Amino acid sequence: MNKNFDQTLFNRWLELRESHATAKREKDYRRIIDTGDALITLAGQAPFIGIVVAIFKRDIADAYSELSEPTQAIAHYRAAIAAFEKHRATKKLNKPDDFLLDLERLRKKLSKLEAANK
Repeated sequence: MNKNFDQTLFNRWLELRESHATAKREKDYRRIIDTGDALITLAGQAPFIGIVVAIFKRDIADAYSELSEPTQAIAHYRAAIAAFEKHRATKKLNKPDDFLLDLERLRKKLSKLEAANK
């Protein structure tokens, strides 16, 4: 393990990740937002885990969209797109096309929301 490994933070990651997955299965959009925000915060505190922040930004954007909160959804879709682009530019990818489908989907959702909320 990395010399900066912290078992407490890692345990918090496991707990939040499970809670987030459960919220997604149950379509509990407010909890998706809360756990997503907590996971993003944790990513800054525990870089040794390698949390892909963009995934949780995407989930938060989708949750706001499902809650019919277009202003929040648009802002979070923009943040998710920027985070995926940054991740692709700065991190080692498993495959050259990693996250390209996510980016395409996010751009389409953002475009539709912006057009509907001019």
